[in-house]
Amino acid sequence: MSSPEDVFFRIQRGLAGYISYLAACEMNPAFSEYVLYEPALRIFTAR
Repeated sequence: MSSPEDVFFRIQRGLAGYISYLAACEMNPAFSEYVLYEPALRIFTAR
């Protein structure tokens, strides 16, 4: 079982990476909380 700190670190790292990817693709105008639902769901269901 993962510790809460480990879980939060994985979520933070995953979402930060996804936002960096979108920024590299010049998708800055599309940023909103709705853009993060799909990657967050993937992270949550990965383990």
